[in-house]
Amino acid sequence: MQNRYKHQGQYQTPLIAEELILTLFAGTPEIKRGDVKKAVLEFHRSQGGLVNEKSPYTTTALRMLERKGLAQQLRHGYWRIF
Repeated sequence: MQNRYKHQGQYQTPLIAEELILTLFAGTPEIKRGDVKKAVLEFHRSQGGLVNEKSPYTTTALRMLERKGLAQQLRHGYWRIF
């Protein structure tokens, strides 16, 4: 069976992280940023994506989603994804 992940073989970027956050957590009322980071990295890697552990781009992606009205920081380290 062929892997159909469109980001296979690519390093994770803020835009890829943003897309994965929405895919994995849309409708989540509260989640820790660390849990988001771990899930996004694991999913991307498991689908054949490449990851730079020093720059996972999770926080950047969350801030981008917040500016678009798709996420909200509830308190330090906790987020809501719409």
